[in-house]
Amino acid sequence: MSGVLVLPATAGRFLTLPRPALRIPAIITRRGDPEPPEAPPPVLDIHRQPLRFATDWQTAILDECRRHRSLCDPVFAFLRDSGLLPRCLYLSSATPDGPLLFRHIGVPTRLCLGDEWARANLGKPDSAPSDRLETGVAAEYVEAIETGRPILNRVFVTDVMERPLTYTHALVGWRLPDGRRALLSCLELL
Repeated sequence: MSGVLVLPATAGRFLTLPRPALRIPAIITRRGDPEPPEAPPPVLDIHRQPLRFATDWQTAILDECRRHRSLCDPVFAFLRDSGLLPRCLYLSSATPDGPLLFRHIGVPTRLCLGDEWARANLGKPDSAPSDRLETGVAAEYVEAIETGRPILNRVFVTDVMERPLTYTHALVGWRLPDGRRALLSCLELL
């Protein structure tokens, strides 16, 4: 195959381009390309926040819990009547030394992990879909329960969903009169 190129300086003469040296399609391999980078390691960052950074609705729940000093029927009535219960996660143990069991799984958790996951885990021991998340958040749960003081954290995690997840949770924990433990987590997805 040859091409013809007419240039004004050639005064009517034709310039012929040489044939390409390669007659078959070239196969290009990627043997010299560097390997694609590995996925970054999973990240869990939990940052303690002052309670003044809680959202208005989280503050309302914390105030109600302080007023009653235990997780009792009036607190649940407040959560239900104010429409805030769907934003919460509630866990309690069946025995003083038993594991925390999911008693109520609210909308933020269902949005992240799915309704099927929530149905499968209701009434079962607390287990997160990520070991790193389970270990990190469990320490926060223990602190909230043992100290009885509310905790506000900003949490950033990369190995629970396809995209990184950032949320705040206000934690309120109790030891119930019979020794069982209870925890209310007020979740705000960011």
